[in-house]
Amino acid sequence: MADDHKDVPPRAERSVIAKSSSYYTYTKGLAGTASSGGLNWISGKKPWPCAAHHILPGACFSLGNIECDPDSKKFYVMRCILVSKWNINGGKKHEGLQGPKGDNNMVRMPTRKAYVKTYASDLTKFKTPRPVNEPMHGWGGWSEHHIYNEEVKKWLNDEIWSTLQEDKVLHKGKGKDILAKLQDGEKHFRAELVRRGSRTTPKGNQGTVACWLDKQDPNRSLPFSMADDPGKGKQFVTKNPT
Repeated sequence: MADDHKDVPPRAERSVIAKSSSYYTYTKGLAGTASSGGLNWISGKKPWPCAAHHILPGACFSLGNIECDPDSKKFYVMRCILVSKWNINGGKKHEGLQGPKGDNNMVRMPTRKAYVKTYASDLTKFKTPRPVNEPMHGWGGWSEHHIYNEEVKKWLNDEIWSTLQEDKVLHKGKGKDILAKLQDGEKHFRAELVRRGSRTTPKGNQGTVACWLDKQDPNRSLPFSMADDPGKGKQFVTKNPT
């Protein structure tokens, strides 16, 4: 059986796993919402305040955050990542190997400000355009980006890192191409963001509009959270995330 491992290429030919400011330029007009397939991101301020989100976050690909058993396996995992010619920014490097524009590792997401500026206490006072049924991007309040990151780290370990088998002699300085598996991760979490933004609370409020309006719902932060299992955000649910 042929060995499917490759030597780690020169730095210029390796996967791009560091976030770069250039992804804002590349994804402008391309990233779109998680469900739209792209083509409607005007800027970071239109159609409402938004931000570029790495579906598989950069933090998950630093050597210190790759979780393996045994821990020493992470060096082999990193080699597998580097030989796969994947671009965390969905950018032009290795573009021919990435998913279609609007279907790669980048997606536009509303910020907390997007909801604060376009939603109101009365539905008749909501502004148009406005985000609907999309988790908010950011690091405070209801977003819970940090919990999302931990969920992605666990998924990567369970679904990819743990499946990789290293032969320390045969695979010295080599890695296995896992581009298709990384793209599976992009698809999985893109779909998850769509699902999470449309969740229904135990009280019966479905999506961001109904949950915003019902200040008495103890789980009203649910569709605004990027996390599958929201945590600390629940302490903010009695007020709008201003």
